[in-house]
Amino acid sequence: MGVTLPSGWGLTMANAMQPPAACNPAYAGPITNSFAATAQSGTIAFQGNTPTTVDSVAVTLTFTSPPAWCPPSELLSATAIPVH
Repeated sequence: MGVTLPSGWGLTMANAMQPPAACNPAYAGPITNSFAATAQSGTIAFQGNTPTTVDSVAVTLTFTSPPAWCPPSELLSATAIPVH
């Protein structure tokens, strides 16, 4: 799907969601809207089969003809993300 990950791993989906809190895995409320990315590019790096830390994320998501609440693209960038 355009994102480079360690061997054996892959990206299955990328969506923008409302409310923004819905992007948190702990969110228990309803998802009002969801819009799928039409393109993805960049890298996600970590070590091992069961990582305890994601070393880096540098991914751009593109949303073709998005609704008003969704940006046309979004950059995700982070380092040293603990995995729980």
